[in-house]
Amino acid sequence: MKQREVEFLKWKYNYYIGKTIVDDSVYDAREDELRKEGSQFVDIVDAPVKSEIKKLNYFNAEEIKEIFGEDEDSVRKERFIHLSPMLSLQKCQVIDEENKPYHELDLFFNRIYTDYYEATGKYDGCSMELIYTEDGKLLRATTRGDKNAGIDRTDRMRLIVPNEIPIKGTMTEVRGESIINTNLWKEKYSDPTKIDNPRNWVSGYLNTDSFDSEVIKDITFVAYSLVSYDSNKNKTYIPDTMNRLKELGFNKNYNPLVIKFKANEFDDVYNRFKWYRENETIFNLDGIVLKFPEEKRLKLGESTSHPKFGLAVKFPAKQCLTKILDIEWKIGKDSFFHPIGLLEGVELDGVVVKRVSLHNLSYVINNKCYPGATIELIRSGDIIPMVRNVIEGSPDAEEYYQQYINFLSK
Repeated sequence: MKQREVEFLKWKYNYYIGKTIVDDSVYDAREDELRKEGSQFVDIVDAPVKSEIKKLNYFNAEEIKEIFGEDEDSVRKERFIHLSPMLSLQKCQVIDEENKPYHELDLFFNRIYTDYYEATGKYDGCSMELIYTEDGKLLRATTRGDKNAGIDRTDRMRLIVPNEIPIKGTMTEVRGESIINTNLWKEKYSDPTKIDNPRNWVSGYLNTDSFDSEVIKDITFVAYSLVSYDSNKNKTYIPDTMNRLKELGFNKNYNPLVIKFKANEFDDVYNRFKWYRENETIFNLDGIVLKFPEEKRLKLGESTSHPKFGLAVKFPAKQCLTKILDIEWKIGKDSFFHPIGLLEGVELDGVVVKRVSLHNLSYVINNKCYPGATIELIRSGDIIPMVRNVIEGSPDAEEYYQQYINFLSK
């Protein structure tokens, strides 16, 4: 299990610094697998921090290096403590839409009695916290970081959020996601030479040391949480949050879909958000967030990793089948050759896919992933398509294997 934990933490660390190594579905499957096996690194560790992982004395130096690479840990930058931990939402994955995970949904709906629930889109972006002083002025904007503390990004966020709000006498916390219009990203910022998506681009740009104010203005902050703190740091969830945020000057250029519903109306809500995702929103949604009303949230409380008032219901990943026509080899930044599969063109989520990474030579050989192989592509969270499975190996696998072995032996 230890090596799978190393790999999982590597994926997790890279996600928080704005890089994608594996598809969401692969990550979620590993997370569920490790949770069932009782791994401490699923719910205890949020954004991995090198110094904290070292303190556990569980991994050796080589394993630490594999998790974090050669990069210096972000703990070296000045970090600011959140007013309360920025916890991740508990996830519920829909794999088969004809047989949704109703048992998990019922466990959530029955946590406490309520007249209704609230559903909003799950935006795949970079989580941010905004703190406003008792006179309503923006004090600081920080990244989520390791859930307890984040990096100050006030200089760039003040260009796209209200610098003052009409709430006086208490500290106010606004949380939300920094995201970008997917069409705008494709036109101006996407990089087809690497695994890239809007979320990674936003996270990467917000974490650069220098920035262009005009580029920052292409980023949108969608606010979804509004909390006030008294002088003793007791917090209050402000009622009718989404409408109140609008009154304060947030979400002015984009009106997020919000639906109040009863538990037996979930299927209708799910279908409404699927339609919204495909036909109405300009941003990437990878699911729905279900929440209890504000007045129930303090009573529900939180675990060490999740607030108990919310649940993220993730849409199924989009997938399709195609064949490999040929393989092209390209030299990567690591100076190694990497195989690119040239495909029979196939449409996936509105994009015609003709090329896909085949990872490395070992993957090609072990999976008989040569020309003629049938593969399953997956695209989740607007990520560049990836190979999920090799459905049928190449009928000429032995011939290609000998060609590669002869080439390598020269």
